[in-house]
Amino acid sequence: MKRASVIKVVVLMAVLPILYWGCGNGQIAPMSPGSEALNASVVSKASTGTVTATAGGAWVNTAFTTQNGDFSVSFDASVSAAPTNAIIALSNGPQTAYGNFADLVRFNTSGDIDAYNGAVTNYAGPSTVIPYAAGTTYHFILVVHHSSQTYDISVSQGTGSPKTVGTGFKFRAAASSLNNYGAFVSTSGGSGSLTVSNFIVTPAATPTLTHSPTATATFTVTNTPTVTFTRTSTATFTFTRTPTNSFTPTRTFTPTATFTKTATPLPVKNIDFSLWQLQLPTGSGTSPTVIQASQLVSGFSDAYFYTASDGWQAYMDPPTGITTSGSQHPRCEMRENKTWSASGTNTLTVTGKVTKVNGDTVCVGQMFNNNDSITLVELQYSKSAGGFKVFYEEAKGAGSYPTQTFVACPMNTTYTYVLSLTNKVAKVTINGTVAMTKSVSSAVNANQFYFKCGDYDQSATAGAISTTPYSIVEVGSAVISHK
Repeated sequence: MKRASVIKVVVLMAVLPILYWGCGNGQIAPMSPGSEALNASVVSKASTGTVTATAGGAWVNTAFTTQNGDFSVSFDASVSAAPTNAIIALSNGPQTAYGNFADLVRFNTSGDIDAYNGAVTNYAGPSTVIPYAAGTTYHFILVVHHSSQTYDISVSQGTGSPKTVGTGFKFRAAASSLNNYGAFVSTSGGSGSLTVSNFIVTPAATPTLTHSPTATATFTVTNTPTVTFTRTSTATFTFTRTPTNSFTPTRTFTPTATFTKTATPLPVKNIDFSLWQLQLPTGSGTSPTVIQASQLVSGFSDAYFYTASDGWQAYMDPPTGITTSGSQHPRCEMRENKTWSASGTNTLTVTGKVTKVNGDTVCVGQMFNNNDSITLVELQYSKSAGGFKVFYEEAKGAGSYPTQTFVACPMNTTYTYVLSLTNKVAKVTINGTVAMTKSVSSAVNANQFYFKCGDYDQSATAGAISTTPYSIVEVGSAVISHK
């Protein structure tokens, strides 16, 4: 007699919580099971309304979300009289005296803008003064390094370039946290009123590592014994035959286990937009549209500046568009909000890729000479050459391509480049290969500089505004360092 049976065992492993990812537009989207990613989204906190302080009045204090770490703050300010003595300052709680505020910027009685530096126990400003006028709105950006009790200050007017008021200024009053800003117009040399609006606080991003795998295992066990029983009994005349029993079971055990884990990390876009402003190929005449840092932090996007399907930031340049008076080419390009000197250690590290070129040459990064309004170093991608070349220029019209210049890189291939100006030496590195090293002349190294990053197509031309993609550059990470 034969018997057969099948036993199936299914084991379901515990399903861990689904991981959610902070999208660039502020929404939340679920990640694939088993994904690992860094979440570095930044949330901006804006105070409401407009604040006005009048000469002869008290400090006008306005609260914002308490900040215990490093953060950036931007705001617009204007005065009704010039010169005057008007102050905007950050503090821990509402204050009524100068000495209790940590960070102070001022429209001073000499008619220019400065800020308080605790290292010299006085107000200070750049060597080239920044004048102000009554009835004109000025956009301020303060980068607060709470851990070192220092702050950096820059200011711009309209679509003009930001100018550095001070870097690494020490707090006037030590503060374990900051949650208030005050506006004040002193009667000591001051008159009229001070108006502050669009006050935005941007905390530093805090990366969070999350790992949430989901796994299912299924085991199938087959047990099929075979039993054979044979009995033989014969009785004849005077003898008895003893039966013989044969029992030979056969057991087969064949476990089958399947374990599948799929891990597809979402790409991380690592760009601190509070450090940049964006120039678009739109606008009018020779005045392209400029998108300020506060708008970028709030999630600005359009046909030229958007999140690509792979999660990176896309910069699209059309064949024709609005250009500046000093260029024949439109651009979708970010520029750094602050300027710096050649004597320090200044680097821009970018990871990206060029995904479309209809012409031939696209500039993806620059070190720009602010004083002379020309590029110092321009990193260009050439479709015909199949890689990068470096353009160096110390005087307008006297640029050149140094001999150590070409690094191969196919289209749609991820690259990492570093532009640096350290101790008056300019250097370009691409995928670990040094593409250029050049000492900056004494006539130029006394100037101020800033970085640019994005899509500045050298084949596109000035003309009617177009939304047809001509070249596309993607950036996954853009990190600035100044020491």
